[in-house]
Amino acid sequence: MTDKNTVIIDLEESERTQTGELSEIVSVEASGVLSVKNVSDKNRIWNVRVHVAGSRDKTSISEDVIGVGEVDAGGTWQTQYQIQIDRPILTLTETFDTCCSVSTPEAHWAYVHGKENPVRITLRVKNESDGQLDALVINKTVPPELSNIRIENVQSGNASFDESLRVIVWKDFIIYPHEDSVLTVTATGTVDTTDPKNAGEVSVTYRGESLQRSSLDPDLTALTDFMTGI
Repeated sequence: MTDKNTVIIDLEESERTQTGELSEIVSVEASGVLSVKNVSDKNRIWNVRVHVAGSRDKTSISEDVIGVGEVDAGGTWQTQYQIQIDRPILTLTETFDTCCSVSTPEAHWAYVHGKENPVRITLRVKNESDGQLDALVINKTVPPELSNIRIENVQSGNASFDESLRVIVWKDFIIYPHEDSVLTVTATGTVDTTDPKNAGEVSVTYRGESLQRSSLDPDLTALTDFMTGI
């Protein structure tokens, strides 16, 4: 790398989604970090400006030009921003059937008190984007009412049940654009009260290396010891 290529502008964006009891989207929000990295090991840059005119719509960035100032050799400057989005790039649907031995159009939702209930949990994740999603890790908390946990079928990747943590871990797979993947787990449900029961939380993390939630297309100008306008 030469002194003519000393600056990198990097965007790292993330999204967070909360779903309800019926897998409906309750909230979705996105945020990002814009970084200016001076990768030179000897030259500082100053009078740095990041230009985002025409691409900052639906972000919390309020100016067309962001004044950065000075970035030392090997240093990094960062700023955070929020992004307005309507839907996430990955959706999760969970079906919790409390009597999977009886086939019906819709899943059963109630336990039979004092009986062993054949339970099937189905997790489906879908890539809603035009890019590939990887580094997926799905953690499903198993409620205390369930025993005899068994991975019935995993469409892709690897799934296991951590008995000490009572968590089903599904990972090591890729979802291609507009495709989905399914995991099914069976168990035995036993309840000794008529109180409502929690089906257990599900958390999902994933990465879209080439995907961007905002439309930001930043450019940069600065002064260095050798040149102006990077």
